[in-house]
Amino acid sequence: MRWRSLDSGIRRTLLAVLAATILATLVTYAIAVAAFVAIQYRYVQPANYSEQRVNDVAALVQAQGAAVLDPASAANLDAATADGDLRYEVLDADGQALYGNYESASALDRQALLKLINTTTSEGDDYVRTVPIFDDDGTLLGAVRCAYKLELRFTRTDAIARLVAVFCLIALVSPVLYLLLFGRIFSRRFADEVRTPLALLRGATQKIQRQELDFAVDYHADNELGDLCSAFDEMRASLATSLERQWQLEQGRTEMVAALAHDLKTPLSVIKAYNEALADDTPVNTEQVHYLNVIGAHVDRASQMVRGLQDVIALDAAAKTNSTTTVDLTAWLAAREEAYALRARAKGISVRLARDGLASSYAICTDALARILDNLVGNSIEATPAGGRIDIDVSEGAGRLIYEVRDNGPGFSARDLRHATDEFYRGDEARPTADGHAGLGLYIARNLAAQMGGGLTLANNPDGGACVRFWHPALQEAGD
Repeated sequence: MRWRSLDSGIRRTLLAVLAATILATLVTYAIAVAAFVAIQYRYVQPANYSEQRVNDVAALVQAQGAAVLDPASAANLDAATADGDLRYEVLDADGQALYGNYESASALDRQALLKLINTTTSEGDDYVRTVPIFDDDGTLLGAVRCAYKLELRFTRTDAIARLVAVFCLIALVSPVLYLLLFGRIFSRRFADEVRTPLALLRGATQKIQRQELDFAVDYHADNELGDLCSAFDEMRASLATSLERQWQLEQGRTEMVAALAHDLKTPLSVIKAYNEALADDTPVNTEQVHYLNVIGAHVDRASQMVRGLQDVIALDAAAKTNSTTTVDLTAWLAAREEAYALRARAKGISVRLARDGLASSYAICTDALARILDNLVGNSIEATPAGGRIDIDVSEGAGRLIYEVRDNGPGFSARDLRHATDEFYRGDEARPTADGHAGLGLYIARNLAAQMGGGLTLANNPDGGACVRFWHPALQEAGD
């Protein structure tokens, strides 16, 4: 198969099926014929077998003459007619029955009997031959009428005869059976030969989906499948080179952005320090105070954007370095609630955290969980008006830990619900913030939740306000 084209392989398979079917059929027919010939003389009597036995009866009648009319001679006739389906009836010269195991369909007289001498007549399903009985002077003394049928007859009905008969019947339909049998055998062999490279290609496709490109499709054949595997392997090599180059460019870009974000922190810190020094230590008028406040606000905004960029860059590293630790989640959440309540107190916002029904400990990446909650609660504090409320519910169900952060702020707009988790989404005025943002908070939260094996969704509360729900598996044992 490796050195034949697919169309050639299909033709060879069909020819093999036909050749095997014809050969097997001929062998079967030969065996059936041999078996039939063997049983023909041992178990089967030809259709005219009983007719031939009438000659034996005629010879016996000629030899015994008038003695045949004596019922005491019945044993001789019984012996002569025993082999086969031959029956007889002995009549006197007037057509009256003397003895025998056959009875004429109609009564006979002397004249009728004379007409039947040495003739064969048909009576119902039987053929009847009349053998005359003469004395030495040629006077008709009577006759023996022999009845028989012309039909094939089995002399034995044992298992061998039945088996041969069944075999002969099966032999008649054997071509169809052989065609189905050999079609299945040769088609499966052909399918197995085709399935091997297809399985290699399927496995290679799955590896490429996992971005595993360090392999080779080890299948070489001088046909279409070999060409396909060679082309696939060339594509894999080209893709590996392309992705390697892309990964290198991406790594370079990430490192450059990380370096720029890090370097921006220094001038921003200097600007902020000098801005605060001017505001605190230098006499300024009202207009200059306003300018300094604007500068300070924009420095804070730029610093927040830099921190957001650093968080995005850290996501890739977090996917590789985040590990779980076993913690008492109830106690851990209590500490977070206290920190959030202290932060929200400046705006007169109350924070409630419900955590009923939790187990004593879970295996959780607390760094990722803290960053998600900090982002979500921070957004809610900014969006919730003074005197508002933020509710945080944590529960376990269906093998997952589920978190909900709800507030009574303006909620999400329809556009926010579709795009708020996109990178650098700035949104609209539905949920304004005091100092602007880089549009990275929900994007980072969604990716961290995914890295923990869960997900994140956005919604609005029925009575107003936003609701952010995320979850991750409720693991009991920690692991790296």
